[in-house]
Formats: sequence, C-alpha cells, structure tokens
Amino acid sequence: MKNYCGGCLLCCAVLTSSANFKGYASSLRAVRLVSSLPHNVFQKPFNSTSLLFPADFWTVVSANAIVNSMSMANQKRIKQALMAGVLLVSIAIAATIAFRQMQLSPPEPSLRSSSPDVDMTMVTASFSEMRGDAKLWDLTAEQADYDKDTGEIFLQQLLTNIYDDKAGKLQITARNGFYDEKKRLISMTGDVQVVTEKGMTLTTEQLDYLPDQDLIKTDKPVHLKDNRLTITAIGMELFPGTEQVKFHHQINSVIEVKNARK
Repeated sequence: MKNYCGGCLLCCAVLTSSANFKGYASSLRAVRLVSSLPHNVFQKPFNSTSLLFPADFWTVVSANAIVNSMSMANQKRIKQALMAGVLLVSIAIAATIAFRQMQLSPPEPSLRSSSPDVDMTMVTASFSEMRGDAKLWDLTAEQADYDKDTGEIFLQQLLTNIYDDKAGKLQITARNGFYDEKKRLISMTGDVQVVTEKGMTLTTEQLDYLPDQDLIKTDKPVHLKDNRLTITAIGMELFPGTEQVKFHHQINSVIEVKNARK
C-alpha cells in the first residue's frame, strides 16, 4: 500500500471535524493549531489502519469551537439586553415629560353647578326668546350641560345677540357662562366682550344680562372704547334699548383730540 503525507490527511480530518461544529472560523483556527503541532507527527508513514493523532488534539479543537460558539451567543444576548434597556429608558422619559406637562397645565376652571348630576349635555346648543313677533335675544354655545334640579344650563364658548328696534343688535362673546331659567338670567365670564352695532366696544371678565329689565351689568373692572372716547371704571350698568351707560367707581376717561388746522 502506498504511503501518503500524514499532514495532508490530518488537515482533511480537522476540516471535516470542524464542520461538525458549524463554524468556518473554528475550522481555520483548527488548521492553525495543526500547523503548530510537532513535525514528527507528519513524518510517520500512514496506512489504512493507523494514523497518529496527539492525545490532546481533539480536546483543543473541540474546546475552541465551543468557546467561539458561546462568545457569539453571549454577544447576541448583550445586544438584546442593551436594546431592551434603551427602549425602557425612552418609555420612562416620555412618560415623565407627559406627566409634568399635565401638572404644569391644569385645566381651565369653568362655571359649574353644585349639583353633581347633569341631566343632559348638548353640543352646539341654541336658545332664544321671542316677545310677540320680535326676537328679544338668542344665544349659541359650543356645549351646554343642563341640570334639571337647579334649572341652570352651563355654557362653553358662547355668543349672545340682543336685539332692539332702535339701538340695533348688540353682540356679547365669552368663554363660559350659564343661563338660569328660574331667575331669567344669563351670566357670562372669561374674556367677555360687548360690541354694539354703532361700533362701541366694552371688555370685562364677568357680565350679567337680565332680559326682563333690559339690563346688562357687572361689578368688575371694565374698559369702554367709543370712537375717540376711552373710559375705564369698576362696575357698570348698560341699558341696550336706550344705549345709556352708568359707571360706578374709579372712573377715568380720555378723549382723543385731533390737531386743529393752522
């Protein structure tokens, strides 16, 4: 039988064994180990029945393949753990920011009844009152909550129009308000603005309209602008039908005078 190079057959055996560990890199490392073995391993003749292998050869190859496989698995687990940690930190930061915004921006208070129960809620509600064939006033709100026990209707973002044959239309806007059926009272609060058909404007924070008395009144500071006249005061009564205005306290007025021609 012919003699073959023991080194060549040993290299083939190493590559075949390394393939069982499913790692090409392990095979290359095994070849490097083989090249570092003593030269006398490859100098002995090889026959079909005998092949000399160092006793610790398979132990070295197997240990290296297992170590490489475990290192790759550990790196994968570390990457997955880092990704999970980053995701958890991002969620925690987002939740903290949202919570702080809720604390820093409390909801704006609105007029509410002491009664905990609301019998009916209406969206884009409208109310009006007729006197004979003529409309006395009308009111539109983006939302209205009706409490049957108190007879009050709580309003949000409302627009009130008051009609008079002589004075024309008077318009009032406000953020919140309520309409009391029993007292026949419309109360408005929050950025209240009154505009007459002739161009007079009045601003305040709270205003009451009593249709039966043809009266609009407030005890809050008011600012009135009518052409070149500006008046500030605390407390006021306005009669839409006659367009008369009465101011109560701390009245200040300024009249703009145009420059006379020379």
